[in-house]
Amino acid sequence: MNDPITQSDENTTTAEDAGNGTLEHINPAELVLDTNVRDEADIDANFVASIQEHGVLAPIVATRSQDGQVLVRAGQRRTLAAREAGLTSVPVYIRLAGDSDDKAQLVERVSE
Repeated sequence: MNDPITQSDENTTTAEDAGNGTLEHINPAELVLDTNVRDEADIDANFVASIQEHGVLAPIVATRSQDGQVLVRAGQRRTLAAREAGLTSVPVYIRLAGDSDDKAQLVERVSE
């Protein structure tokens, strides 16, 4: 399957994924870490070295808020390690955010 990829003026790569969301390459420093299920991120030197050498291989899952912020829903460790490794671009699968309130979104996030 070939996904169309386009380059925007903001140096962000986008690919439509069956109408469910987009795959974008975004600077990890621009990602907002949403409330996480984990109590601690446990980022060790080996994990950071792996991310630095290989990059982020599994896309980070996020939603885009009404004000345009990209909120990480799954991939906090990868985001933090990419920042520490000095990466300027990571793959982020951005799904459409639901119209529910904050409490309903938290329940949905934890159940995922």
